[in-house]
Amino acid sequence: MEDASSKPRFFIIDGNSYIYRAFYAIRGLTTSAGMPTNAVFGFATMLMKVVKEHSPSYLAVAFDPKGPTRRHGEFKDYKSHRPPMPRDLVPQVPFIHRLVEAFRIPFFVKEGHEADDVIATLTQMAVQKGIDVVVVSGDKDLLQLVGPRVSVYDSLKERTYGPAEVEERFGVPPERVVEIMGLMGDASDNIPGVPGVGEKTAQALIKTYGTIENLLAHAHEISRPKLRQSLLENTDVARLSRALAQLHADVPLEVDFERLVPRQADTPALLAILRELEFSSLLKFVSPEKSEEADYRTVLNEHDLVEMISKFSGYSFLSIDTETTSLDPMLAELVGISFCGEPATGYYVPLRHTYDGAPQQIAPERVIALLKPLLEAPLPQKVGQNLKYDLLVLRHAGIDVQGVAFDTMIASYVLNPSRASHSLDALALEYLNYKTMTYDEVTGKGKNQIPFGQVDVATATHYSAEDADIALRLKEQLEPRLRDHDLDRLFHDVEMRLMLVLVDMEQAGVRIDAGLLQAMSGKLAREIGDMAKTIYELA
Repeated sequence: MEDASSKPRFFIIDGNSYIYRAFYAIRGLTTSAGMPTNAVFGFATMLMKVVKEHSPSYLAVAFDPKGPTRRHGEFKDYKSHRPPMPRDLVPQVPFIHRLVEAFRIPFFVKEGHEADDVIATLTQMAVQKGIDVVVVSGDKDLLQLVGPRVSVYDSLKERTYGPAEVEERFGVPPERVVEIMGLMGDASDNIPGVPGVGEKTAQALIKTYGTIENLLAHAHEISRPKLRQSLLENTDVARLSRALAQLHADVPLEVDFERLVPRQADTPALLAILRELEFSSLLKFVSPEKSEEADYRTVLNEHDLVEMISKFSGYSFLSIDTETTSLDPMLAELVGISFCGEPATGYYVPLRHTYDGAPQQIAPERVIALLKPLLEAPLPQKVGQNLKYDLLVLRHAGIDVQGVAFDTMIASYVLNPSRASHSLDALALEYLNYKTMTYDEVTGKGKNQIPFGQVDVATATHYSAEDADIALRLKEQLEPRLRDHDLDRLFHDVEMRLMLVLVDMEQAGVRIDAGLLQAMSGKLAREIGDMAKTIYELA
């Protein structure tokens, strides 16, 4: 038996179905400027899911055109009861079209023809070429296309409909679904159907008579008087409704299947859209462009450390990053420190890597003594990500860092307080199109996670020096943005100064009057006891 996964498969996405489903499934998502983005986000997520999980051999999207279609000519009230497109959805549709173009996925919009008919036509073309088809949609109308080589996949419900699933759903084979739809009608499309016939009745009738024509020919045999009368009085309505529900596979399309083979996305265009719409959580799914090789070095002897310090003394800015034994800066001990003075370079000074076979490292107290003059000088100005943590760790180690100038995490917050993550990994993806080495990749996760001191020095060097490097690169991206949005004074004069105040506060801690608190506790205990006694008496 041939493996189904080895056959070429053509995924056809019902664009309009997913636009509306995404719009109603995700609510309240907007950019920082207030533009609604929920439909675009849902659509983008669905596209990425289909491509990643199913690796289609061919791929296309079908959208409805503007204006009337052939069914409006057959029935002037077709879809007349539909409300206009929701106001918040209107500005999102052009972005969805741009998104599909950025993914380099061909899409079909045929004037005068609905997307469902375009999908039916593409399906027939593919099957004639021996290609299996998967229609990606939640629209039950498309289930009439299901056959031996055609299935319908509802990615939101994670359900695939083949012939057996359609028969289970409707009680008849896929080719009879249109008969049921003709009898019951469709309120959303204003297809009238036969009055008094719902889905269960329609299923039972078609299961017995097979087609609407055969049913109408035997309508006089129906035992239920009201149903019999409704069928006899609405023969034209039944035939019209079936005609409106029937999909047409005769849309004039020019299709070159070689152009439907999935291609690499237009990364710059895709990143531009995701950034414009502030979809930072989706950036990690876009392959970052290849960046230049970085020169990250490990400092293992005092001579190299002195040379590094001398070099950095002439720089305007110095990015720093610490690696420690704890997330609590007041308990953490330094495992290593990294520095970066110019992009794509970095130095890592290990202090406490203790695994078997670890290289000889400079004594921590000697490293602190040599670094102290550099880090306590006003120049170079210090840069980093979440500097408050590093400053507390270094102060605890004996270095009171001065010349603190730029915290990339705070800058990100000032620019967009509502973004989901201000982590270095997320900022690197958004502003630099760069995927960093993550902490979990270095130390492992869960019960298999190891302390940073057990990470081999070579890996630690790349990880930590990269963090310092990326923080410096982010400063160059974020600083002009702060100026462009007139946020530079807020950042420098309020947020950065406040961060330094918080460092002092966190180090000093809070002094409490233990005696007063103990007296209050006793008083409250007595009052609680009295209240409990009163409650029992009342009860």
